[in-house]
Parts: sequence; structure tokens; C-alpha cells
Amino acid sequence: MSKGSVGNPVLKNTQQPAMETGLVETTPSYWKQVPPTLAPDTPETVVRKMGTGGGEVPSTPLYKIRPVGAMSGKKELLTILAEYEVPEELKDRLAALLDRMDLVIHQTTSYLMNLDEKVRAMSSYEECLQALERVQTSVPPPTFAQKVSAFKPSFTAAPPPPTVALMVPGPGVPGPSSAVDLPWNTVTSKRKAPTVPQSVQPKRKAISVQPSVVLKKPEVCLQPRSALPAVVVRPIGEVNVSSAQTKGVLEENIHPIQIGVKIISCQVSGQGVLIRTETSTMAQALEDAINKHPALCGSCQAKAPNQRRPQIMVYDVPDSPGDRSEAERTFIDKLRSSNSLPAGEIKVVFRRKGRGSLSHWVLSLEPAVFATIRETKRLHWGFGSFRFREFCEPLQCFRCFRYGHVRPQCRAQNDLCAKCPGEHPTKDCSKNTMVCRNCREFNGRNLGRSQVGTQELPNLSFSTAGQFPDIYIIQEPYVPKGKAFGLPLKWRTVISHTSKVLVSLRNPGIELLVRNTTDHVVAVDLGLDQDKLTLVAFYFPPSVDQSILVRELAGVFDSLQSRFIILAGDANVRSLLWGPVTSDHRHHDDGGPFVEFIFGRNLQV
Repeated sequence: MSKGSVGNPVLKNTQQPAMETGLVETTPSYWKQVPPTLAPDTPETVVRKMGTGGGEVPSTPLYKIRPVGAMSGKKELLTILAEYEVPEELKDRLAALLDRMDLVIHQTTSYLMNLDEKVRAMSSYEECLQALERVQTSVPPPTFAQKVSAFKPSFTAAPPPPTVALMVPGPGVPGPSSAVDLPWNTVTSKRKAPTVPQSVQPKRKAISVQPSVVLKKPEVCLQPRSALPAVVVRPIGEVNVSSAQTKGVLEENIHPIQIGVKIISCQVSGQGVLIRTETSTMAQALEDAINKHPALCGSCQAKAPNQRRPQIMVYDVPDSPGDRSEAERTFIDKLRSSNSLPAGEIKVVFRRKGRGSLSHWVLSLEPAVFATIRETKRLHWGFGSFRFREFCEPLQCFRCFRYGHVRPQCRAQNDLCAKCPGEHPTKDCSKNTMVCRNCREFNGRNLGRSQVGTQELPNLSFSTAGQFPDIYIIQEPYVPKGKAFGLPLKWRTVISHTSKVLVSLRNPGIELLVRNTTDHVVAVDLGLDQDKLTLVAFYFPPSVDQSILVRELAGVFDSLQSRFIILAGDANVRSLLWGPVTSDHRHHDDGGPFVEFIFGRNLQV
């Protein structure tokens, strides 16, 4: 008990604690000391003090995370529902909901992965720019004071004044003269005055300034588009069947998904169709399915399209009397025996008029036959020869003046004019200005599609009851001289600056207020009684960069500040958000800016 403590005793332990055996007590500088048992010059071991405080743990980059196996929410849900009694309608609705959720999750994950790759690419590019700035700023440019102090002009010393000696005249000695004794200068030319030599300043060395480093843009080499496998389907026999009817029969009897075929396009080919697929295996499967189908094998035939065969033009062939086909057969047999040509089909395509009674024959050859005569310039024919060349001109009919066939194969009933679109022979034409028939028809079809489509809008109805729409949104309308063609004048119409987008109101009871119009966007406010909304119509041309068009649309959208907004337009972008999984020339990455615009503003598709 300590002295002076009353009622509150304080106990003190005066004994020292005993050292426990088996333990070694160390000091903070223990690891920095070199024990005497170690060899000299032993390096010290520095122990870093690790922070024990808490902090934010950085997230693992996406590209370092191991891919996790895809999980199907629909499959898991059906497994759970199998253990309970649930109505089938509820199962179907839940399964459809989870299919949509799985699709959204997959798209979001793909979008985040692409965004992470773009961020890492931008980070590396930023590091390159920072390194370039450090290199340029390491040597600061000289200041004005440093330039002035470095400049040292050279001055020459002034010559000393001439000294004059005083002399006392004596007998026979001339007196002093007031003239100054200057040195003599030698005159080399009478036209040039003598020059006094001057000191020349030494030339300073030129300092080469290194140009700034310019980053070169990477060269992008586009690979040629590969040819897709194709199948030609044509009707059997001489029947009056159009290509549209052939396509309709195929769609009724052949289902590409069931046979595992993905069709890229279906084009018109005479009375049949030309179908392109992704792979040659799919093309073969489609060909077998059509030829073996019981309802199609007797009406149409599918086969691979014929490849183009080489053609040559043989000049100055003499006219042969007799039957035309027999003369051509005799000419080809003699040509084959005189040149030792390999086996292969040779036929005469058509003839052209030459000099006098001579004519030029165009022959179609097998590739193996053409390869043997390709390097030669003449074809032997008995005791003579003919000059020839490869013929690469397109086929044109001189009856209807269309391309792809010749006059004997033409289906036109009468000869058409080559100077005007009239239906009369060229020799009977009285026109002085020539007009291309093919160009006129092509331009008329393209203009007619837009013109007729815009003109038929007033007649468009939902059903036979005569229910017409109140609002029309059109992309690429027919707008000659800035005015909509075919629309009634009483309709209220708003057109973009480039006439690519058009919004027209048919119902006079709807209030209209134009909010904004740009080159590719039209924004208007619509009101009917107490209902009000904002309509934004847009069009993205494929020839313009998508990022520029999205910025234009985002600028208009952000300036509206409306509660109810509807966006309608043609973005020319393919994405799983609004379309099926199809393959075409457009890539998913091209729609990145537009998809970011949708996600960034929480829009519903």
C-alpha cells in the first residue's frame, strides 16, 4: 500500500518479470544490422512496412477474368418448375420472359467487353502522347535574354593618327610641308575605286531544328469481298412463270431453318431466282432439298450457276455457203485438227460484219482449250491462219438494245430504236438528240419507286373500314424543289434541311409545334386534347459516319426536355436489340454509337 492512500489501496509489483525461455526479443533495427558471423560486404535486407489501414480494392480488369460458362435462365427455371404443379400458360410466359432477360444480359456483357477494350486502347494511346510531350518539353527553348547574351559582335581597333616630325630648315634643305604622308594605294582598274580592307565577322553555324514527331495513321488494307455460294432455281419446260411465282412456290415448300440453311439473298434470274447462302455445304443441301422434294422435282430444277467461259474473236472469216450450223461445225472441226486442241466444247456465239464479205466470229471455249492458245496470236486453219484476240465485251442485243443476250435469243417482237425510246427501227427515227434507252428505264424505275410511294400515301389505310393514319413519317421521300410530291396541300408537313426526313399530319385536330429541324432529324410537339408528346424522326444515310449522325440526333434529343418522346427512323444499323440474327455486309460494331445513345438515355426499343 502506498503512502498517503486512505481507503484506496494501490498495489505495486516490485518484482521484474522473468524472461521466458525459447523466445528472442528483437528491435526495429535488428534486420538492418549485419551479424558478426556473416561475411563482410553482406547486403542489408530492407523490410517494407505494409500499410494495415483499410482502403478500396481495385477491380479486376475484364480481360483477366476467366470466362464463365453460359447459364440459361430458362433451363434453370423449367428445372425448378418441374417440381411443382404450375399452369402451362404461366410456364410459357416465364420462359419467354427469361429468354428476353438472357438476351439483354448477353448483349450487355458483350457491350462491356467491347467498351473495356476501347478504354485500354485509349489508355495506351494516352501514354504514347504523354511520352511524346515529355520528349518535346525536356529541352526548353532559349529565352530572349539568353539569345541576346549569346550574341557577341566583333569590333576593329581604329588606326593610330599619323605622326609628323618637325624639322629645322637649313641651307640646301627643303622646309616642312603641310601635306600628310599617306601610304600609296595601287589602282588595278580605272573604273573601280580602291577599297579599304575591312574586318569580316565570322559566320555562325546554323542550328538544325528537329521537326516535331508526327504520329502516322495506320494503313487499313481492305480485303476483297469473297464470292458467296449460289444456287439457281428455274422452272422446267416452256411455261409462263415469273420469278416472283417461282420464289413463292419455294417459300411454301422449303423451310431453310429445318434443313440448316442460312440464306443471304434471293435475286431475280430470268424466270427463276438466284439464291446465295453462307457456305457451299448449305448451297448443296438446298439444291438437294429442292430436287428431291415431291412437289418441286417436276416443276423446277436447282443447280449451281454456270461459270463464265472464255471467249475469243476470230477476225476475217470467209463466208461459207450452205447451212449456217453445218458451216460452223465444219469450221470448228478444221480449227481443232489444225491446232491440236484438247477435248472441250467450242461453239459460235454470234458473228459481226467485217470487211466486204468477211465476218468476225466470236467463239466460246472451255477453260482447258483457251489455256492452250492464250499465249499465241494466230489460229492455224488448214493452209492458212486467222488473227484472234480475247473477247471481253458484254453481250448486247441489237433488237431491244439490252445487255446479257444477243439478237437470236431476244424475246422482243419488234425492232426498237437506238436513238430514242420509241418502238420503231433506228433507220426510221427522225430524232436529232440521242437518248440511252437503258439509262432512261433505270432512272425512271428508281424515281418511280419514290414518286409512287409518296403519291400513294393518301390512299394508305389499315383495313377496308377506311381507317387512315393521322401521322406519316417518311425517310427519303420524293421532294422535287423542296416540296413534298403527292401529298394534299391541307396536310401540315415538316421537312428536314436535306429533304431526307418528312413528317406530315393528316388529322387537323392535332396541334403541331416544330421544335427543331436539322439535316437528318425533325422534332415536333403533338397535342390532342390533354395528351401531348414529342415526335423525333431521323434518317442515317449509309454514306455518312455513324458517330456524326448520332451526335446530331443526341443534340436534338437533349435539347427537347420533354417527358414523353417517341423516336422513329431508319438508322441503317443492325443489332440484336431490334432485329434477328442475320448476316449481311454491315457489322455489329457499326451500331456501337447508336446503341450507346440508347443505353445512355434509358430508351426502350
